[in-house]
Formats: sequence, structure tokens, C-alpha cells
Amino acid sequence: MSGYFHARFKLRKLIELIIEGSIYACIGYFIACILGYKDISFLAFCRRVITGWAMWFIVAYITIYCFSNYIVKFLDGLENKELKILLLIYGILNTVLGFLMESDTYGGPYTVVAMLFVYLLGYSIKRFNFSFKLKNKSINIFVYLGCAILIGVSGGLLIYFNQQSLARKMMTSYQSPLLIVSGCALFMCFANDIKLKSSKAISKIATHVLACYLLSDSVDVHDFVWLPLTNAAAGGMSWYLLLLCLIGYVIGIMIACILIDILRKLIYSCIEKFILNQIKKRRKVNNSGT
Repeated sequence: MSGYFHARFKLRKLIELIIEGSIYACIGYFIACILGYKDISFLAFCRRVITGWAMWFIVAYITIYCFSNYIVKFLDGLENKELKILLLIYGILNTVLGFLMESDTYGGPYTVVAMLFVYLLGYSIKRFNFSFKLKNKSINIFVYLGCAILIGVSGGLLIYFNQQSLARKMMTSYQSPLLIVSGCALFMCFANDIKLKSSKAISKIATHVLACYLLSDSVDVHDFVWLPLTNAAAGGMSWYLLLLCLIGYVIGIMIACILIDILRKLIYSCIEKFILNQIKKRRKVNNSGT
């Protein structure tokens, strides 16, 4: 999204992202405590408030975001052919050295290097107005669904055969070609096919998706969120039933996270209005006193 809309650095947006990350780290910690996976500790809660936002993707995004003004200027200065060559080379390195060879020197799938490639893809989609097409008709939604089904089926089978690490790589790696194509196709479906061209419309949807990511991948929730599925696979559940459970489980997590995000925004809005009203009242009192 930031690449697509050529986002420029804004300090307020940076601070809001850090606050949101800390809030969801605290929510994740309380959920883990309620379910019995963590013990309640004031010091642990304070750590979530101070450093809970520092998940890999937030740190990576903040790093790119701080340099976004210079990155956009550099990309704007490239000719179309040069940009395409840059994307081709970066994509090959990202897939071969990152995803297939898992080179430690390259950094791994959860780094600034991997996220910068996604940023470049977003920028290029906007610049070239790119879409997946067949006979001049958009097939973005079909490409997304095909990749999503393939990722889900392969991930479910890997979990069934007790290959959790490989399943996680297939389903969550930022260097996975299938995952990258799937994400781009879904984004192009919203940006080009549904005609949600304004940043506000797409951002409203994206904030809920980000909330799902922040909560489900927080340091406390991440360790146990997939346990029901891995336990079911270890218990001998049939692969087709496990696949159905996987789909339902993911949908359930997203619905729960979106509802929590809506509630968070409502509470945050009420607190913000209360603070602004108190400031206005203080100003009126001071002005009347003078």
C-alpha cells in the first residue's frame, strides 16, 4: 500500500503505528493469560507496552517508511525499462537465495530486504497500472483464489504430515512466490477491479487486516495460535477434515481480530474525544479568566 500510493514520511503515522502495535501486544498478552499460556505479571505487561510493537514486520516497515521519501525519488528517476530490470533481478534473488536456498547472508524471509521487494511491487503496480489479464479481461480474483487454495491445501497437507516448519514457510514467508503473487492479485482486485482507488477506502480495509496480523502474530499469541490444528493433526484427524478445519479456523481468527479492532477503534475514539473536550474546556476557562 505504501509503495502503491507513494506514501511520504509522516511522524504522526509512525507514532500511531507504534502505539497500535503496543496495544495489540498487550491484548495478545491478556488473551494468553486468560487461556492459561502465560502468568500475569506487571513487569511483563510493562515490557509489552514499551517493546511489544517491535515485531519484525513493524520494524521492517518503519525502516522502509523512514527512507520512503528517498526511495520514491530514486524510483521516479528510473526509466520503465530500468525499473522492470530491477524488479526482475530483485525477484530472482528473493526467490532463489531467499526462499529456495534460505541463505543466511541474504537475511531470511522476515527482514527489510524481503519487505522492500513487496514495497517495490506496490510501486510498480501503480506505475504500470498492472493487472493479471486473459483476453483483455481481469482475472485478478481468480489468480488470488487459485494461489490461496494452493497455499491452503499444501499447508494443510504439510501440517497433516507433521511438517509444521515447512508449512509455516509455505504459508507465511515473505519470499514465497505463491504468497507474493497471491497478495499482489488480491490488492489489484481491490485497486483496479473494485475501483477502490482512494487511499482512504483501501486503508480502511487494510487496517483490519493489519489488526489480524498484529494480534495473531504477537509474541504471546504466536506460540499457541496454531496448537489446535497441530494437535488435531497429531491426533490422526483425516487430511480433508483437517483442511476444512484450517479454513474455518483462519476465518474465525480473522472475524475475532476484526471485531476486536472495531472495539479498539471505538474505545480509542471515545478517549480521544474526551481528551479534546477537556482541552477545549481548559482553554475556555483560561480565556474567560484573562
